[in-house]
Amino acid sequence: MAVLYDYPLPRRSMLIWYLCEVVIAQLAMTGVEIVMMARVYALYRRHPAIKICFTCLLAAEMITVIVGIVVNIPGSDFEVDHILSSTPGSFAYFGIAAMVSQLAIMTLLIVRYKRRLDSEGPFLKMMLFDGTTASIGLLIVSFVLMLYTLLHFEFATTSYAWLLVFVSCAGCRLILNLQTLPRNNHLSATASLQLTTIYMEKSISISESTV
Repeated sequence: MAVLYDYPLPRRSMLIWYLCEVVIAQLAMTGVEIVMMARVYALYRRHPAIKICFTCLLAAEMITVIVGIVVNIPGSDFEVDHILSSTPGSFAYFGIAAMVSQLAIMTLLIVRYKRRLDSEGPFLKMMLFDGTTASIGLLIVSFVLMLYTLLHFEFATTSYAWLLVFVSCAGCRLILNLQTLPRNNHLSATASLQLTTIYMEKSISISESTV
């Protein structure tokens, strides 16, 4: 709107927006991570240790990003054109925290599926493929953004835009792919545990009553 109607943008407002870029990226990443964590949590039959692990990961990720923002507050040398030519140093903290979370999710997925992949149906295989693909993609994008930020590459602003695009697409596909499998009238309790919505318990009771 400011560009369209040629409104003046004060330096303080641009500085706040510059600092909030990493907050937007973190919120988007957290949304996708919650979907992925919910899948893993369901596959481990809601084990308390998994819940504590994921809660600590999300808390540590948030704290790391906040520390990165505080440590990298621009000084008097900040110019408006920095928004287009560079990314704040807090993206390095964001990248490291995101990669740690993705590695943890991917490791738990692989460990869980290593013993069950051959004996389970297409639902589990689809979840393994989706989860692993999303984790690898987010790892790569987070690493590239972190590397470009540390090396002060001008491409960092472009990688930030691609990060938001990839995170949005990954989150949508993780949810929509659950709707592509055929629904059977007789779902087992094991299959219903794979659902990653807040209605997981309800789906289990329905499947048990139909058997």
